[in-house]
Amino acid sequence: EIQVPLVQIRHLGQGELVVVLFEQLDRIELEMDKAFRVKKLAATSQDLVVVFSNVPYGEYAVGVFHDLNKNGKLDANFFGFPKEDMAVSNNAKGGPFGGPLWQQAKIQLAQSAMVLSTLKLYPFGPKTTE
Repeated sequence: EIQVPLVQIRHLGQGELVVVLFEQLDRIELEMDKAFRVKKLAATSQDLVVVFSNVPYGEYAVGVFHDLNKNGKLDANFFGFPKEDMAVSNNAKGGPFGGPLWQQAKIQLAQSAMVLSTLKLYPFGPKTTE
Protein backbone atom coordinates (compact mmCIF):
# COMPACT_ATOMS: atom_id res chain seq x y z
CA GLU A 1 0.00 0.00 0.00
CA ILE A 2 0.98 3.62 -0.48
CA GLN A 3 -0.05 6.13 2.18
CA VAL A 4 -0.26 9.74 0.99
CA PRO A 5 -0.32 12.39 3.76
CA LEU A 6 -1.88 15.68 2.62
CA VAL A 7 -1.42 18.87 4.66
CA GLN A 8 -2.57 22.48 4.66
CA ILE A 9 -5.73 21.77 2.72
CA ARG A 10 -7.68 24.99 2.19
CA HIS A 11 -11.28 25.54 1.10
CA LEU A 12 -12.69 23.01 3.58
CA GLY A 13 -16.14 21.78 2.66
CA GLN A 14 -15.73 22.88 -0.98
CA GLY A 15 -15.28 20.65 -4.02
CA GLU A 16 -13.32 17.44 -3.62
CA LEU A 17 -9.71 16.32 -3.41
CA VAL A 18 -8.60 14.17 -6.33
CA VAL A 19 -5.59 11.96 -5.58
CA VAL A 20 -4.10 10.25 -8.62
CA LEU A 21 -1.61 7.37 -8.74
CA PHE A 22 0.35 7.11 -11.99
CA GLU A 23 2.53 4.47 -13.58
CA GLN A 24 5.31 5.47 -16.02
CA LEU A 25 4.63 8.74 -17.89
CA ASP A 26 6.89 11.36 -19.47
CA ARG A 27 5.24 14.20 -17.53
CA ILE A 28 2.78 14.29 -14.65
CA GLU A 29 -0.18 16.33 -15.90
CA LEU A 30 -2.81 15.26 -13.29
CA GLU A 31 -5.16 13.92 -15.95
CA MET A 32 -7.39 11.17 -14.57
CA ASP A 33 -7.62 9.29 -17.87
CA LYS A 34 -3.87 8.56 -17.63
CA ALA A 35 -4.09 7.32 -14.03
CA PHE A 36 -3.39 3.86 -12.66
CA ARG A 37 -5.78 4.60 -9.76
CA VAL A 38 -7.84 7.59 -8.61
CA LYS A 39 -9.36 8.43 -5.22
CA LYS A 40 -11.76 11.29 -4.58
CA LEU A 41 -12.63 12.55 -1.13
CA ALA A 42 -14.23 15.48 0.60
CA ALA A 43 -12.02 18.23 2.00
CA THR A 44 -13.15 17.75 5.60
CA SER A 45 -9.89 18.55 7.41
CA GLN A 46 -6.71 20.53 6.82
CA ASP A 47 -4.68 17.31 7.12
CA LEU A 48 -5.72 13.95 5.65
CA VAL A 49 -4.12 10.62 4.72
CA VAL A 50 -5.16 8.79 1.55
CA VAL A 51 -4.32 5.08 1.20
CA PHE A 52 -3.92 3.16 -2.05
CA SER A 53 -4.18 -0.55 -1.14
CA ASN A 54 -3.03 -3.65 -3.03
CA VAL A 55 -0.52 -1.77 -5.19
CA PRO A 56 2.05 -4.02 -6.92
CA TYR A 57 5.74 -3.27 -6.37
CA GLY A 58 7.12 -0.80 -8.88
CA GLU A 59 7.60 2.86 -9.74
CA TYR A 60 4.75 5.32 -9.35
CA ALA A 61 4.07 9.03 -9.02
CA VAL A 62 1.30 10.64 -6.99
CA GLY A 63 -0.53 13.86 -7.74
CA VAL A 64 -3.35 15.62 -5.94
CA PHE A 65 -5.51 18.61 -6.77
CA HIS A 66 -8.42 20.31 -5.05
CA ASP A 67 -11.20 20.19 -7.65
CA LEU A 68 -13.20 23.14 -6.32
CA ASN A 69 -15.81 23.10 -9.11
CA LYS A 70 -15.95 19.27 -9.37
CA ASN A 71 -15.35 19.28 -13.12
CA GLY A 72 -12.88 16.38 -12.88
CA LYS A 73 -9.81 18.27 -14.05
CA LEU A 74 -7.13 20.62 -12.79
CA ASP A 75 -8.19 24.03 -14.04
CA ALA A 76 -5.47 26.28 -15.47
CA ASN A 77 -5.25 29.90 -16.52
CA PHE A 78 -4.43 31.21 -20.00
CA PHE A 79 -0.70 30.60 -19.42
CA GLY A 80 -1.23 27.03 -18.19
CA PHE A 81 -0.61 27.74 -14.50
CA PRO A 82 -2.94 25.85 -12.12
CA LYS A 83 -5.92 27.76 -10.76
CA GLU A 84 -6.61 25.07 -8.13
CA ASP A 85 -4.33 23.95 -5.30
CA MET A 86 -2.18 20.95 -6.21
CA ALA A 87 0.91 18.89 -5.36
CA VAL A 88 2.99 16.08 -6.87
CA SER A 89 5.16 13.41 -5.19
CA ASN A 90 8.67 14.53 -4.20
CA ASN A 91 7.27 18.08 -4.39
CA ALA A 92 8.23 17.97 -8.06
CA LYS A 93 7.48 21.14 -10.00
CA GLY A 94 6.46 21.62 -13.59
CA GLY A 95 7.83 24.18 -15.96
CA PRO A 96 6.84 26.22 -19.00
CA PHE A 97 6.29 23.06 -21.06
CA GLY A 98 4.00 21.17 -18.67
CA GLY A 99 3.91 19.23 -15.44
CA PRO A 100 6.84 17.69 -13.58
CA LEU A 101 9.02 15.14 -15.34
CA TRP A 102 8.61 11.49 -14.36
CA GLN A 103 12.21 11.32 -13.05
CA GLN A 104 11.46 14.16 -10.60
CA ALA A 105 8.16 12.76 -9.32
CA LYS A 106 8.62 8.97 -9.26
CA ILE A 107 8.65 6.93 -6.07
CA GLN A 108 9.67 3.29 -5.65
CA LEU A 109 7.31 0.85 -3.90
CA ALA A 110 9.67 -1.98 -2.93
CA GLN A 111 7.92 -3.30 0.19
CA SER A 112 4.36 -4.10 1.19
CA ALA A 113 3.68 -0.61 2.57
CA MET A 114 5.25 2.82 2.34
CA VAL A 115 4.39 6.29 3.57
CA LEU A 116 4.99 8.98 1.00
CA SER A 117 6.61 12.25 2.03
CA THR A 118 3.96 14.75 3.07
CA LEU A 119 2.37 16.63 0.18
CA LYS A 120 1.52 20.27 0.82
CA LEU A 121 -1.10 21.55 -1.58
CA TYR A 122 0.35 24.66 -3.20
CA PRO A 123 -2.03 27.62 -3.19
CA PHE A 124 -2.32 28.51 -6.84
CA GLY A 125 -6.09 28.80 -6.53
CA PRO A 126 -8.36 31.47 -5.07
CA LYS A 127 -7.29 33.03 -1.79
CA THR A 128 -9.31 32.54 1.38
CA THR A 129 -9.86 34.95 4.22
CA GLU A 130 -8.49 33.36 7.36
